[in-house]
Amino acid sequence: MPAIARRSVKIAALGLSLLAVSSVTRAADWLMLQGTEPASASARAEVWGFVQAEFQYIGDIKLPSGSPAAFNRVGPDLSSSTSFNIRRAQLGVRGTGFNLDSNANYFLAAEWGNNVTTKFGSPQLTDASISLNYIPYARLRVGQFKTPGSEEGLQPVASMSYINFTNAADSLLLERALVTAVNCNGDSCESTADANGAFGAAFRDIGMQVFDTVKFADWEHSYAFMLADGNGIGRSDNNGAKDYYLYWASERVFSGQGASRQGWKTFGWYEGGRRLLSGDNFNRSRMGLGSKFLNGSYRVSGEFVRANGVIFAGTKGATITDIYTVLLNDSAYGWYLDVGYSILPKLGLNVRWDQLSRGTEINERDYRTITLGAEYAFNKKTTAIVNYELRSGAAPNNANADKILGSLANRFGVQVTAIF
Repeated sequence: MPAIARRSVKIAALGLSLLAVSSVTRAADWLMLQGTEPASASARAEVWGFVQAEFQYIGDIKLPSGSPAAFNRVGPDLSSSTSFNIRRAQLGVRGTGFNLDSNANYFLAAEWGNNVTTKFGSPQLTDASISLNYIPYARLRVGQFKTPGSEEGLQPVASMSYINFTNAADSLLLERALVTAVNCNGDSCESTADANGAFGAAFRDIGMQVFDTVKFADWEHSYAFMLADGNGIGRSDNNGAKDYYLYWASERVFSGQGASRQGWKTFGWYEGGRRLLSGDNFNRSRMGLGSKFLNGSYRVSGEFVRANGVIFAGTKGATITDIYTVLLNDSAYGWYLDVGYSILPKLGLNVRWDQLSRGTEINERDYRTITLGAEYAFNKKTTAIVNYELRSGAAPNNANADKILGSLANRFGVQVTAIF
């Protein structure tokens, strides 16, 4: 794909020439921040939440057939290439056991926004967990909560510096509930979405997790092992085969605390399980390795993700339809590099280069996105983000699919987040 490679290099050079990026981004031990409460300062019930309002515009380039392209429409409705939206509206409560015991705490949250997890007027319970902090170095968390894994998924969306997830996270990690497979050929199937439960798993699962963080001088080492149903949120086990998640992170802490601390974190994770599709179980595994550096005005982070087994591959022919393609026994990999630097105390610019190669065993599809962004913090709780995404794609072994991916249009977005 020499043409794609040359274009990516030119785009990267443009992005780097504009770079001067933001430390508004957070670095933290998300396992502890989301799974535990400070024993000395816990409340019975602390109400929290956030609202994200946005506008996105995508060039409405049609497919070679003349039909609208799903990837050139604003999700989740895919009804227009330009739209305002309340993407997320979350409300939660967290705290300890009514002053009886600070070693037991809870976390509860619901979502009202319009995204792949919920629709307007149809709230979804996203988090409902209890953490028991009695055994040294082996805290126990049970319920529905974020799985230990990719930094993109584990980090709260309200603290992200970008509007949209990377190609790898969206395609390989954000699962869709699919059923009723047809036209299977041993390598892939076509499937409709399950109307019951949330459409997107939102990086969450239902199960139990053993975890903790151990401190040595200026270093913090975190681990987690989770056993879960592997069927998304609001849904019980449907195949009797549990998913398991492994996570490790080591961070050299420079300064600060909580969600705003600075440091250098390196992490690795693995998740494995099986997925039920029309009566058959298929293997699914994901793994990743990454690092994140945040110090003063500078931020650099990156992550590599590898996928095997069941892989969601978008709508059939990239058209706007409820028929999806599912790869059954294939592989994929993706990665991103994110760089940032604050030019003012409240203003920073961001650039992220992410790539995805999906279906690498049989029918490869390649996606590349360079995201140029700026974020402005009105105060500690209210932030605005502006992104411009230069998107391209190619199918090196399929001329028809290559023409379809040539229709990928650039995307512009503005998002305002208010946390309370």
